[in-house]
Amino acid sequence: MAVFKVLLVEDEPIWQSILQDKLQIALKNIGHLDDPIKVVATYIEALNALNKEPPWDLLVTDISLPSAPKNLETMKEMGKELVERARQLNLPIIVVSGKATPQEVRDFFKIEEIYDFFSKEDFERAEFIKEVQEILGWALQIIDSLRENNSASLTIFPEERRDFIYEQFCKEYEFLNLIYHPDTATLEVSERDRMNQFKNIWNQVKTFLAQNDIEAFRQENDKLTKLFCETLAFKVVKKSATFGQVYGQIIDTSNPVFQLNIRPEFPIIYICKNEFFKEDVNQVKGLLNQLGIHANFFALLVGYQNTQRLRQQVRQSVYKNDFIVLNFNQLWEILAAKYPIQRLTNFILEQIDLVTVSPYTVAGPVSEKMFFGRAEEEKTLLQNISRNDYALLANRRMGKTSLLNKIYPRLKKVPYYQVFFCDLQAVHDYESFYQVLALTFLEFQEEINRLDRQSPLEFRELVNSIKQKNGKQQIIIIFDEVDELLNYDLQFNEVLFKTFRSLSQSKNIRFIFSGTTTLVERVVHPDSPLFNFCEGIIIELLDDKPAQELITVPMKNLGVKFENELDMVENILSITVRHPNVIQYICNQLIKIINQKQKRTITQKDLDKVINSQKFHDNFESLIWGQSTDIEKLIVYLMWSDSEFTEAQVIEEFKRRNLATKDIKESLETLQIYSTLRKKDDKYFFTFREFAKLMEKRSDIETLQAEYLQKVGGVQT
Repeated sequence: MAVFKVLLVEDEPIWQSILQDKLQIALKNIGHLDDPIKVVATYIEALNALNKEPPWDLLVTDISLPSAPKNLETMKEMGKELVERARQLNLPIIVVSGKATPQEVRDFFKIEEIYDFFSKEDFERAEFIKEVQEILGWALQIIDSLRENNSASLTIFPEERRDFIYEQFCKEYEFLNLIYHPDTATLEVSERDRMNQFKNIWNQVKTFLAQNDIEAFRQENDKLTKLFCETLAFKVVKKSATFGQVYGQIIDTSNPVFQLNIRPEFPIIYICKNEFFKEDVNQVKGLLNQLGIHANFFALLVGYQNTQRLRQQVRQSVYKNDFIVLNFNQLWEILAAKYPIQRLTNFILEQIDLVTVSPYTVAGPVSEKMFFGRAEEEKTLLQNISRNDYALLANRRMGKTSLLNKIYPRLKKVPYYQVFFCDLQAVHDYESFYQVLALTFLEFQEEINRLDRQSPLEFRELVNSIKQKNGKQQIIIIFDEVDELLNYDLQFNEVLFKTFRSLSQSKNIRFIFSGTTTLVERVVHPDSPLFNFCEGIIIELLDDKPAQELITVPMKNLGVKFENELDMVENILSITVRHPNVIQYICNQLIKIINQKQKRTITQKDLDKVINSQKFHDNFESLIWGQSTDIEKLIVYLMWSDSEFTEAQVIEEFKRRNLATKDIKESLETLQIYSTLRKKDDKYFFTFREFAKLMEKRSDIETLQAEYLQKVGGVQT
């Protein structure tokens, strides 16, 4: 049941008591005795309450609130300003005043701005209670009628109030897809056939539940699952099971609009009983096991009676963040909503731990739902891969693998491509290279089993055999995280990568590699087979728009707001310089903080807590350096105090400290690729300048200079 919040603004203690008493009577009469009434005595308190403690359901206010100086006209103007703010928030208003006549109220309020006015001099207590009950009760009458009949007549309300009631209802239930017929003053659901079908199914299920007809119960619920999936553009998976008194059917929720971080396939489970106990939750778990789900649990539970008791049992179990309980009213709202997926999302978020469904991740590639930006790189790869080979170059956690995950399924859909995508992160020699290929692809496994030996040159024979079988398809091979394999291949004159190059040139096989330090070095090294073989694509920091979306879009999908979105988002962008992984780290930590406080608004204090933590500092510093060499780190620390510098200045600084200078040019290029430095004309800049300020508070830069000078072999001056 909804909880009403009433704001009472009155400075006279005796009237505070009178009005609070009458409000409590009105709330009791509509079954809301324990709902909160907040009492404040000043304009400032009232405005703060309106702005910082929403949502409110009713404002009862005097329009002559105390101010300094206590001038009657000033007091009335402040009362008017308060009412205007309430109207901006779509809040029904009742004015109670002893210092203004009804005519004065009409003079400085447009008549539709307030619901009613009561004078303290002849205060009509019974009428006041009635008005409060009307305001708080009419919405319930309308929604109850819509749920029962799929339509609601407003003719039950006084004609002079109908427009106000209609407007207020539409604002409160703006998520519903409704049609209004002004000639008959009737509201009805837009998808009437769907809603009639839902109600018929629901009533049939309840009949079969009473008769304990399990087979008919299952058949009707299959219809409900189908209707649910059709409405939300989900798919019914032909997989169902019964366990005890619960029945479930798997649905596929792979819809890009459904943004929560939960398993894409999960069951809707229908509970075939009216009373619920701890054992029933265990039955649900047993059903999941029967459906082949043994980990990463998630399910929607539909109860036909006593769903509050079912929800209580779930909350008291270890599955409180895995099972979402839905009743008739919630299913009705989902099916009747303008945006059904958003309504389902809201109901899930009301019952689940935010951290559980947060899509922010700081380890491994992101899901497609969390992929923002990289449109230019994606376009280049998809449009040109048939004639070019590519190497994705970047520091770690910049999104290389996420980009490959994004393009791989798209390339596979092209009928004239045969695409192989292989993660080589665990590959450290030729033997493990062939093992991973065999484990990843059946086509490679069959051919590898026929090889007499597994040397680099045999890879040509392997690919030739596959090519002979695939007809006219062009082979595209994506190797992710190639650095360890490339390091090993360097010991044998890069014979494997020479084979890759030869296949590209002679057999029209296309390659996409991704990596960090070693790949970066070899792509630009004239003696490497990768030189002039692959076109390097540097994965840089995000542009402003996708970086902002990475912050705001998932938060919005989680129902989370920022206290001051514009300033706080700008703050995050400034400190992270749009590094995708650091943005995700900050947002992930913010979700944990507000989840612990059971809030849905992120404050500046929350953000400061994350940014000023040692954990954030350590995480960010490790990301900036990544796999940078000691020389690369030394360059940054030696030039730390300079806002900009040139290659010549770095060389001069190295010479002054008796350091070799031959690797400086290459190191500066690598630091650019890693986004640690950026370059304009001939000048270099430290990218993460705002973070550098935090580092200076926590680290002694001179000590770091000395440390890396010692590692590189220079002298402190």
